Amino acid sequence: MKDRILSNRRCIAKLLGVLLMIGLAAMAIHDSATAAGTPLTVELPLTHVADIPLPGRATRLDYESYDPDRHLLFIAHLGDRK
Repeated sequence: MKDRILSNRRCIAKLLGVLLMIGLAAMAIHDSATAAGTPLTVELPLTHVADIPLPGRATRLDYESYDPDRHLLFIAHLGDRK
């Protein structure tokens, strides 16, 4: 039992270490991009045309796909279970 507790603590410590490393890397990337004057977002040539109410609850939109040849945006509204 004691070995299992120590093993779980080691796993948690490793996970926290990995999360800390990811956080530090993200901060370093953000700081270097900001220092270089590079915007962190990319401006797309999109124009708001209209707000269209969709059926179902306002949960989430899972997949979006843009067809540039036909100028169409496809949106999948999944996971709207009641």
